[in-house]
Amino acid sequence: MGYAWFIYLLLLLPLPLASVILLTTCGHWSFVRRACRAASSLRLNFGSNSRYHVSLRAVGTTMAVLVFFICTKASHDAHLHQQDYDPTMMTPDRKIQLLAKKWRNERNFWISALVVLLWYVLGGLMRLQEQNAELRAQVLELTAPEKEANKVETKTRKKTIGSKSATSQDTSTTPVEIEMTEAKKDK
Repeated sequence: MGYAWFIYLLLLLPLPLASVILLTTCGHWSFVRRACRAASSLRLNFGSNSRYHVSLRAVGTTMAVLVFFICTKASHDAHLHQQDYDPTMMTPDRKIQLLAKKWRNERNFWISALVVLLWYVLGGLMRLQEQNAELRAQVLELTAPEKEANKVETKTRKKTIGSKSATSQDTSTTPVEIEMTEAKKDK
């Protein structure tokens, strides 16, 4: 079990942990988002001629949940096994052995719970990043025609109105500023 647990921790803990930390601290940089997306969406091919493929995130989450259930059962069994013995009738060595086994199983339970949580949070962060990118693209599409129209309108106003104060007032005021000045005049 020792080597299997070591391999499990080496394969399934670092990727979601590093990705979650990078996305929450440096997620505003596009190269960090692309690297985390590329790492978590790696595809594992199997079958003849690589007909089937599964994403690394799906495999990692499935393995983490499976190990979590195994650790939950082992922790529960160790707790029940310790209750079967009367502590006054055991030797100190046997008592320490039972407590060590219980502690190891509880530690593995909490580590596997952390790994499941990290894979779940990574999936949620990746979905949020994708939605954020889509919404930003929509905002750019919607604001690009308005900016072009404002530029054309400003140029035509500059040509028709020759005074310097009129052009600076037209180009620098926004609808919010106009509302604020009207509210100040009303007071």
